[in-house]
This record gives sequence, C-alpha cells and structure tokens, in this order.
Amino acid sequence: MEAARPYFEEKEIQWLRGLIRLAVEFEDRLQRTKIEEIERGELQYLADSVFGGLDGFFSIGHAYNLLDDATDTQIGWHAASTIGSPLQLRQHYLTMYQEFVSETTFVNRCRLVLDLFKLQLIFVSIAYKW
Repeated sequence: MEAARPYFEEKEIQWLRGLIRLAVEFEDRLQRTKIEEIERGELQYLADSVFGGLDGFFSIGHAYNLLDDATDTQIGWHAASTIGSPLQLRQHYLTMYQEFVSETTFVNRCRLVLDLFKLQLIFVSIAYKW
C-alpha cells in the first residue's frame, strides 16, 4: 500500500486495499472450487462481497483516471459477450490475476485490480440466479 501513498488519499488507499482483498479471495475461490459447481450459498457470499466493493471500485476508478499514466481498461463492453462460459471466465480471471501479481508498476497494478473487479461483476451478474 506504500506505493499508493504518492497517488491516493487515505480513504482511497482503504478502498484499494478492499479491492485487492476481493481480487485475492476471488482468485482463491476459483482455484479451490469448480466454477460450474459453486453452491448457491457460496455464490450469494461472492455476490454480496462484490456488490459491497462497488463504492470502492468507483472511487478508485475515478482516482485512477486522474493519474498521468492511466491506461484504458482491458475489460470493455465486449467482455461479457466474448466470455462464453464460466470456464472461460475462470481462465481469463486467473491469467489476469497472474499479470496483477507480477506487475511492478503501481499504475498498471491499479488498472489490473480494477479490471479484475469488472470480471468479478461479470461473473456474479451472469452466474447468480435471482
């Protein structure tokens, strides 16, 4: 979190910490569970966690876009239609998560955690049966 201090205020750093926690927990869930076999209770927990991160997502997204080196998201409007199955979403998330873990620059890591959150939103919006 020290890397965020030159860029973000304390409240934004707390939001960023929350988004990173969600990214790590989601990756862990994908590694431990067959995505097509996630039980309804687990799915509800995931959905509640992701929806609980929306304020942080919008706060960090706004702050990120003010950075000089900010780049566009890799998860645009087309993403939901190009990810045709839960297994494809899983693979896409895990690949992007590895990019996030190995990235060394703060600005790129910040964009990646925002993109990972978008993938979480896509997952819960498609997988959860209301």
